[in-house]
Amino acid sequence: MALYPLVKDLHMTLAAVSVIGLVARSAMGLRARGLPHGMLTDVVPHIVDTVLLASGIALAVIIGVSPTASPWLAAKLGAVVVYIILGSLAVKRLRRRAARATALFGALLVIAYIVAVAFHKSPLPWQ
Repeated sequence: MALYPLVKDLHMTLAAVSVIGLVARSAMGLRARGLPHGMLTDVVPHIVDTVLLASGIALAVIIGVSPTASPWLAAKLGAVVVYIILGSLAVKRLRRRAARATALFGALLVIAYIVAVAFHKSPLPWQ
């Protein structure tokens, strides 16, 4: 259990970096010139998100929960999939600015849900 606080801090930090990166890349994509290509925008987000997923899996193993036995974890994982789809739409898949902005807003709402589920350990954190 001594490893738990370190992995949890890593996971939370990477989650924040992932969201900040999504907002920054979306903001750049909403500009007239679009998203610049380079290591910072093309490679780093994948590394951050991969380590974020790995740390999430490590946390689940450390505390001994699985998505099949924990509805809150299943809900969180499902929401992560929705976040990835909306994030991809916001950053590169959609052409119109309004559609990209809407996808970004949706992704941020999903992040708020994921955080609430994580804190309350409930798939319905508002109840």
